[in-house]
Amino acid sequence: MLFFQIGVLAMLILGAAATPLPGHAFGEEPDEETEQHPPSAYKFDYSIHDPNTNDIKSQWEHRDGDLVKGAYKLLEPDGSTRLVEYTADKDNGFHATVTREDGDREPQEPPSGSAFPSGLDDY
Repeated sequence: MLFFQIGVLAMLILGAAATPLPGHAFGEEPDEETEQHPPSAYKFDYSIHDPNTNDIKSQWEHRDGDLVKGAYKLLEPDGSTRLVEYTADKDNGFHATVTREDGDREPQEPPSGSAFPSGLDDY
């Protein structure tokens, strides 16, 4: 009987501990104060210039509130350069302008050979 009483007591304690916190129960409306977030803001940019693989590109982007602006540029296999400038917001969606600049160089051949060091091709 003692084990039964201890078991019931343990279930009551676990049940009380499992009660959801205020504002987190199913069907409960969230507090407006806890759901407010400051406007998002970030900036980043990067570039890659690897002549061994002909991987030449760059990108930048920044966000202030609901407006995102950015651009990326990359070297195409035919030697031309593609530039994409874009904006996005919740009212107008995503809009991009793509331009292409003809290159003054010959198209590059893709790298030849294995991407793995010698000895790994046998796997």
